[in-house]
Amino acid sequence: MKNNSIDDSICPLCQKKNHCQARNTALSCWCHQKVIPEELIARVPEELKNKTCICQSCVDAYHKKKYQQKCQTKKDLVDKGIAQATIERGQVLLITGNGKGKSTAGFGVVLRSVGHGYKAAVAQFIKGQWACGERNLLLKHDVPFSVMKTGFTWDTQDKAGDIKAAEQVWQEIKPFLSDERYHIVLLDELTYMLSYQYLDKEEVLTTIANRPEEQTVVITGRGAISELKEVADTVSEIKDTKHAYRQGLKARKGIDW
Repeated sequence: MKNNSIDDSICPLCQKKNHCQARNTALSCWCHQKVIPEELIARVPEELKNKTCICQSCVDAYHKKKYQQKCQTKKDLVDKGIAQATIERGQVLLITGNGKGKSTAGFGVVLRSVGHGYKAAVAQFIKGQWACGERNLLLKHDVPFSVMKTGFTWDTQDKAGDIKAAEQVWQEIKPFLSDERYHIVLLDELTYMLSYQYLDKEEVLTTIANRPEEQTVVITGRGAISELKEVADTVSEIKDTKHAYRQGLKARKGIDW
């Protein structure tokens, strides 16, 4: 259809067929379902505005380019950050908070290291004598474990016994924190040992600070003391938004332990 020699079936931007169905009231056109960007409308020559439709290909191409530009901006920022990270050494990772998954995350890092052929060691504070899927697997890969085995304090109700058990595990794991052959050491639930004052805070912090340069230490548990957060290179807090046990769901083998 012509309008003062203007062919309204042609896109004013790419000069190709716009396939607009708006002229046919019996049909629904794609342009009725989409908002045409103002920036794209502004590119239409003045004499063609409101006289012929932009095609869907031009609209899609516009959005694709905008998305690519947005991604490129983000990539530039990420690349800049990566370029500025030039220090190569072991780290202290602290995973704390009231949510579920702290030990799971800590063991995930250990499994990752072992998967790359690195040596790892694990200390489990608080944990009782119940089965542990991660321990079952990692023992097969020659990962040494020191386990407190006393369980939760509300079960033991024996502070002196808990302190003795914590000290024993600490003395067992401590040599690994000075052994450069070990790429990673997991101190699972260590936060409780410091907040309950079961272990000497200064000794623990000094030992971690003086570990081999290439060694990474992962610490898990609720209520991490401020000094531990200061020592850590990365601190992640897991939030307790919802928990299965509050719905009456039992812990499951292979999922929770």
